[in-house]
Amino acid sequence: MGADFDNELSSCDSMKAEEKIHKENGRRSHDHNDGYSGLCDHFSTESGKGSFTDPKIGSYSDIDDYVSETTQKWGSGKIVYWQTHEDAPLLKLRRKVWELRRERSASRNSMRRAATLKMRTKKTIKCSGCSSCIATTHINLDRSNKCPVCKQPGLVKILVKKSLDNQVKKAEERVYAREKLLLEKSKEKRAKVEAANATRKKKKELPPLFRSGTFVGGWGPC
Repeated sequence: MGADFDNELSSCDSMKAEEKIHKENGRRSHDHNDGYSGLCDHFSTESGKGSFTDPKIGSYSDIDDYVSETTQKWGSGKIVYWQTHEDAPLLKLRRKVWELRRERSASRNSMRRAATLKMRTKKTIKCSGCSSCIATTHINLDRSNKCPVCKQPGLVKILVKKSLDNQVKKAEERVYAREKLLLEKSKEKRAKVEAANATRKKKKELPPLFRSGTFVGGWGPC
C-alpha cells in the first residue's frame, strides 16, 4: 500500500500556508480504534525541493510516488508544495510572499507580547462576551486569546498592522496572476502540438498543462 493522498488537507491552492494545514489537521477527529487507515496524525515539511519557496517539479503522480518513497508506515506524513513547470519569476514572487508572511507573524507576536505586558498591570479582566471577571494570571495570550469561561475569542484587544495583511494579499495575488499566465501559455503550447499532430503520422507527446498546489500524504495510523 502506497502513501495515501489526504484530500482533507491537500489543496490545489499553491498559497496554502503550512501553519493552516497543521491547524486543519489538529481540528480533525481521529478514531484510533479503527486501526491503520493510511492517514497520518502529523506531517513534516520539506526544507529543500518541495518547500513553499521552492516547489517540487513534477506531475501529481510524480509527487504521489515521491511521498510514498520518502515516508514510512506509522511515521509522520509530508507536506509537499509542487508545480509542473519550473519558473524563476514565479519562485521569486513566492519568496516575497514567504518573507511578508514571516514579517507579519513577527509583528503579531510583538503585538501579543505588548498586549500581555499591558494586561499584567491589572489583576482581573472582564470578558465583553459573558461578563466574567478572569484573573490575568489565568490568561496565556501566546496560546489563545479566548475567554476561559465562554470560549469566545478576542478576550484581550490585540492591535494588528492591517498594512501587512494588505501587502501579503497583494503579493499572493501576484503569484496567482503568474500561475494563471503560465497555465494560459501551456494551453497555447499544447494546442499547437495538437494541431500539428493532426497532420503527423507519428504523434508528438503533448506537453503538460501548468498546475500547482500542495500535496499532503504519507503512511500512518488515523
